[in-house]
Amino acid sequence: MSVIVQLSDCHLKATPGDTAASPDAALDRAVTAGLRVAGRADLVLLTGDLSDDGSVAALERVRAAAGRFGCPMLAVAGNHDLPATVAEVFGTPRSVQLGGWRIVPFTTWVKGSDGGRLDPGTALRVIDELASTDGATPRPTLLVLHHPPISPSTNPIFTLEGAGGLVAGLRLRPHVRAAATGHLHEFFTAADEGFEVGGAPSTWYALQHDGPEYRLADPQVIGGCRWDLHPDGSFERTLFEG
Repeated sequence: MSVIVQLSDCHLKATPGDTAASPDAALDRAVTAGLRVAGRADLVLLTGDLSDDGSVAALERVRAAAGRFGCPMLAVAGNHDLPATVAEVFGTPRSVQLGGWRIVPFTTWVKGSDGGRLDPGTALRVIDELASTDGATPRPTLLVLHHPPISPSTNPIFTLEGAGGLVAGLRLRPHVRAAATGHLHEFFTAADEGFEVGGAPSTWYALQHDGPEYRLADPQVIGGCRWDLHPDGSFERTLFEG
């Protein structure tokens, strides 16, 4: 079994906060909780909005905090980040093999927009090209992206352009089992046939979504997720609260 820790929507700024309510302190609590719950990790997924201002300084502090897990990291940009600085600090996001699984990142960032965009044709071609290297039986696959293709929200600032085409295409690709996503600041599960979207909580503050409406959640559920990936293609996801 492979263990992944997912952290998302940390919203650190260039200048660190110095109070217990700051995003820096909240990230530290989330990492501590993750270490307690996961025990170990084979990979840390960072699913966007790691910075609030796009700064390298903020991203470097996220990298230092996530480095406490002592394993490789895979980071994608959120709408508050800049893809170039995320790549500078964490490396260009590329697919990796983990146990019997393949982890495939996609950037959904759109300049000047809170909502995301993903060309489904391009994404499905990437998925197919990777699967073609596996022979007759493609590896079970986990997608990684900031904006979820299925979620409790229909508000444009929380949705992904191209999601319908992507999800329709994945119905023909059952080896793609799930997607690890952020952006909504809410721990949720949404599914279409055999494909499941796992939304991570923010490490800083929580929202609650209902169609076009959203509000601060009460109580505030913040922290991260543990993914357990099994060789047979099954998986479990566990919330840990910071």
